[in-house]
Amino acid sequence: HIAFLQVLASGIQTQQETIFDRPHHLSYPFIFEDSGNIYCIPESGQAGKTEIHKAVQFPQVWERIVVVDEGRSAIDSTIFRHNGTWWIVCTMMEHEINTNLFLYHADRLTGPWIFHQANPVKTDVRSSRPAGTPFVYQGELYRPAQDCSKSYGRRVCINRVLRLDSSEFVEEPVCWIEPAPQSGYPNGLHTISSAGEWTLIDGLRHRFVWKGIVISLKKKLNKLGLLMTKGKASKPS
Repeated sequence: HIAFLQVLASGIQTQQETIFDRPHHLSYPFIFEDSGNIYCIPESGQAGKTEIHKAVQFPQVWERIVVVDEGRSAIDSTIFRHNGTWWIVCTMMEHEINTNLFLYHADRLTGPWIFHQANPVKTDVRSSRPAGTPFVYQGELYRPAQDCSKSYGRRVCINRVLRLDSSEFVEEPVCWIEPAPQSGYPNGLHTISSAGEWTLIDGLRHRFVWKGIVISLKKKLNKLGLLMTKGKASKPS
């Protein structure tokens, strides 16, 4: 599920409320605004489809306005407008999830959305998987991406987009954002996104949790038992 909570001027957070609840994995709720309306494209790769939702009553009530693609498992879909065209960047569950970058484009937000003819447009585990809001600085387009070369969500790479059109995509890394070693989350930096005047990041910290160890062992034992059961069932009589 995906939930929201309110951050007050004092920093106090209100009780969270669920807005998307599905029988499959949901994450990376990419929020964007256009013509006074607010939209969300949640990551729902396990469902095998990509959907755009419009806020009817922000942030509690949403309606689906378009299915971008049904049949492909897009991961971390990030949508933006550039040079009059709508773009979606993502990776795919079926195609090395952290390595290959894919593009869609459309003239209107409601589509039709076109699968880019050069897909995958990029193959690089260090700077492909989306990591937040693309932005324009001094007239040039930049795209945050995850550097998963050593571990998932370890740091963020900022790419400068050199060419983006219906036939070609070219970008180059210009810098990396590392997790702050003295912070409360020194082990990873996963995304960097904008929300009005706010810049939002999410970090990672490692800590030993006994409950987690117990749950992990139970899962492994259950899986081993299932494999043994299947093995016995497959033996000839």
